[in-house]
Amino acid sequence: MTLPRPTSSSLVGLPRVRAVLFGAALAVGGGASALACSQEVSLDPFPEPPADAATPPSDGFVNLDPDAGDARTGTDASATQVAASVNDFLTRQAAAFCGALKTACGAPATWQAGKCSSIYLAGFSNLFEDLQIPSVTGGGRIAFSKAEADACVQKIGSVPLPTRTAAQQAAIVDACRNVVVGTQQLGKPCAANIECVPGNACKSITNGVGTCASLDVEGASCEYPTPFKRRSNTCSYHGNGETGLFCSNTDNVSGKCTKFQVNGTACSFDTQCASNLCAPNATFTTATCVDSYNELTANGTCGFFTTP
Repeated sequence: MTLPRPTSSSLVGLPRVRAVLFGAALAVGGGASALACSQEVSLDPFPEPPADAATPPSDGFVNLDPDAGDARTGTDASATQVAASVNDFLTRQAAAFCGALKTACGAPATWQAGKCSSIYLAGFSNLFEDLQIPSVTGGGRIAFSKAEADACVQKIGSVPLPTRTAAQQAAIVDACRNVVVGTQQLGKPCAANIECVPGNACKSITNGVGTCASLDVEGASCEYPTPFKRRSNTCSYHGNGETGLFCSNTDNVSGKCTKFQVNGTACSFDTQCASNLCAPNATFTTATCVDSYNELTANGTCGFFTTP
């Protein structure tokens, strides 16, 4: 999970947790209630699909465009069906990560599964930040792969905790990056990067509508098309980092596509680092790009999720 970091003064003394795929820390101290949502979810990382979700085509993809059909198989699914599949995927990710975190904490009997999952889901972003825009999930411009979703959830659930390396993090990102992709070609309208076909970005958004265009190159001005401005930028496909670039500023005016930072460099987001791991120090006053990160560096993480 990638969230904007609070100012350094607000970081001191807060117990925190970082989600394995979706990095930069989540506050789980006194401000946790502001992040949590009301949804309670099961810890089962592989639940049965929703009853209204059609069985996906043989290639594992479901096309959200109810008129165009699935170009891979010629079959079709409604936006409602695929939106249900996408939402199920997001819930399963939370369950998989929280299950791994519970194990890292010693599998306490008082573990609050819903509390962990709701906080994860409330800050969910990184590769799928764009899906937080309500019009995108059911908007008819994305395709979903159940096979890749299963592989992604499996990878998250099996990640070694509490410590993981940059290589392990990269393996998770690789497994998850193409679960949802766009179907809008160059020049077509869009509301977010993920609605455009891979390798493109949604640019010049005005009143929620932009145009699919080529990614920006190193040194070029860049944008954060979503209102969240955490990861999804125009330097790589919905911020998945395959170009080795990130957007240096979220103001959509002065940002430039910049090469990922090396270990030891100060950072605010995982997605600024070549390792995709931006780790805070023990007091959460500074953070740097690192090669490995211990999920339980901060005291209080396990205790927080065992307290109702």
